[in-house]
Amino acid sequence: MYILVIEDNPDLVANLYDYLERHGHTIDVAYDGSSGLRFAQERRYDVMVLDLMLPGMDGLDVCRHLREAGRDTPVLMLTASNRLKSKLDGLAVGADDFLFKPFALQELEARLTALVRRAQGELRQRRVLLIRRKLRLELHLLPPQFALLLQPLDDFVLRQVALLLAGP
Repeated sequence: MYILVIEDNPDLVANLYDYLERHGHTIDVAYDGSSGLRFAQERRYDVMVLDLMLPGMDGLDVCRHLREAGRDTPVLMLTASNRLKSKLDGLAVGADDFLFKPFALQELEARLTALVRRAQGELRQRRVLLIRRKLRLELHLLPPQFALLLQPLDDFVLRQVALLLAGP
């Protein structure tokens, strides 16, 4: 996985870096919210680890800016506060998961793997085979396109779609 870690605690960053790199992951690190936001906007990461309390711009603002910009990179938010409000605020601005400090590195990696697996699964194409009389058409559709296809269609619309896709 290509992981962006936005965390201001150098000891925690060193532990995360050592553990994740040893397990085959590539890590970029930012020590403040503004730098982290810039990294996240300039590069494509598989997943991000984002601390809630950061100097300059906090994790909530970083996550909010990313989501407003249309970035859908999965975000695992970290916090030392075990208050429910912190967790709810993070989820409300677009974080995908939450982990309270201290945590086990194995759990963090498992959560990151699950987030990436879920995000990649949403992008998998579906194979659809349309057969209508003599027309046989194979399509590879992303989930939003597949959902549109599943909406009830009358025969007229199906014939029009088949003609458009088949060409002249």
